[in-house]
Amino acid sequence: MINSRNTFDEDKTFIRLEQVHDLKIYSKISIAFWIEKILQIDLQKNGLQGIPFHESSAEHSVRKIYDQLPKNSPLDWEREFDTKKWHIVLAYIEDKPVAGAILIHDSPEINMLCSRKDLAVLWDIRVNEEYRGMGIGTVLFHYAMHWSKNRGAQWLKIETQNTNFDACKFYKKMGCYLGGIDCFAYGGTAKSTDEIMLLWYKEL
Repeated sequence: MINSRNTFDEDKTFIRLEQVHDLKIYSKISIAFWIEKILQIDLQKNGLQGIPFHESSAEHSVRKIYDQLPKNSPLDWEREFDTKKWHIVLAYIEDKPVAGAILIHDSPEINMLCSRKDLAVLWDIRVNEEYRGMGIGTVLFHYAMHWSKNRGAQWLKIETQNTNFDACKFYKKMGCYLGGIDCFAYGGTAKSTDEIMLLWYKEL
């Protein structure tokens, strides 16, 4: 068990971080968000002369839930991967799990690790909607950095999308570098309307 008492609001509410091995509990925490703004890219000469980003309003406000995509729910991961080495941590307020994160290191089957031991991956991080904006994500991110560094990793790697505007702002705020852009990761065509993979890196 990991005990952590971190003030994150004016009411002196505390959270407790606890390591678990139950993706059923983890899956009950919402990852849903509204797509209202996106980071659009404009490839200059097909990217050879730069990939500038600009903030843009989405054509339509859309609620996205990654867990509903095929093989993307935490309940699917146990069937797709060997999760025994995964580090799953939940954030509790009193006895209620309100947020969580999954960290992976030294797992050759995870392509995001590129068979490198100097990388750790923040596979997933989520906070229930009613608790967002209170600093819980920051607590979890700092925990992820500490855990990864203790295992010898020099970088923490995170995947998100240009449509998850708040996540992009969060990783920038946490001091991450945008180290990878893949316009075709999700079957796109490099059009400005396509969803684009963004890979962020945090030096530890």
